[in-house]
Amino acid sequence: MYPSRVWRTMDSVNISHPLIDNVTVENATAAWKSEAILSLIETVACLFLNGLALLVFVKEAHLRVHFNIYLINLALANFVYFAVEGPLDLINHTVSVWYLGWNWCTVYMYGLWVVSLVQFLTHPLIALNRLWAIALPVHYRQNHTTRTALVCCLGTWVLGHLVGLPGIILDAAYYRKPIDGPDGCVVNPDVPGQAAWMLVVQFFSVAAEAIVVGVFPLIWWLQRRRKRVGHFMLKSEHRPGGAHTVHTHLDVEHKDHSSHHSHQSHDRARARSRGNSVAPNLIEKRDVAASRKHMHAFLLLTLLTISVFLCWSPSVIYFTAVAFAPNITNPSIDSSVTLLYNFQAVMDPILFTLSLKDLRHGLYKLITCARW
Repeated sequence: MYPSRVWRTMDSVNISHPLIDNVTVENATAAWKSEAILSLIETVACLFLNGLALLVFVKEAHLRVHFNIYLINLALANFVYFAVEGPLDLINHTVSVWYLGWNWCTVYMYGLWVVSLVQFLTHPLIALNRLWAIALPVHYRQNHTTRTALVCCLGTWVLGHLVGLPGIILDAAYYRKPIDGPDGCVVNPDVPGQAAWMLVVQFFSVAAEAIVVGVFPLIWWLQRRRKRVGHFMLKSEHRPGGAHTVHTHLDVEHKDHSSHHSHQSHDRARARSRGNSVAPNLIEKRDVAASRKHMHAFLLLTLLTISVFLCWSPSVIYFTAVAFAPNITNPSIDSSVTLLYNFQAVMDPILFTLSLKDLRHGLYKLITCARW
């Protein structure tokens, strides 16, 4: 991040504070330009919206179901990223040199290289979860539990630290350039090992977006096929012996989906054969509720995929190009693509609320203090 800044000049400033290292800043300039204002707006919006979503998830126990665990993890990663990175990045946008000292530079690097990587990893995790649920619904119901979701989410934080932390430690211990120089608080790309590490982190960001965007067409196709199989199963129930002859009408490629729907058909058939008029209604209500949850999750995935593609692509393309050709670095483009990438963290809780009715209801109760 190297934006130009012109607002107030400090020829020589000595900063001494318990939270800030003793540093002397020469010829520092600061400016509240557009990128600084936008950074401030994004920071406040992200902390408020993601914090609000986390509060609703904490208050409403019924929202902490398997799939929503991934959304909680994403909101948490967004909140931590902006809590760590937001204020420091705002300073980085407004002051021409880094004057917070060595330790805060390390904290800044932690947010930039570790927590942001967790954000990158969480989005493809959501996409792969939906692919599992759509492609293998029976296997998903039998094997995906809250513990599974928690382990997967914990894995994003572990992997983010395993990949991102070594480079930050080496940078702080051996390779970091003087932070009061023109480059400020940045990883030293002149060290071959650090440059290779930056390429590895960039690979993960490229792979993350590729997974999110790449698996969506497959999920969309499987979703359409699942709806067609569901309609076929409902029609078969009204034919003579429909509930018992369903499997003879299905191709082999529909095996997993047909088993899911045939179990439901047999449940309703057995209930009717026993003369039980309540059980079929309960089963049908359960099926309708499950279908709605799948549709809401698919709607959320669709919105997240579009948003990720629009917000991440410029950043991924630009920084990948810079990784191989550092001389093309442009401060204005750097700031613009970073602000656009950060905007995704603002959009995430908004898309959660638009897609999930239960979350909207919980948010309404929280705002109106109905059960506070």
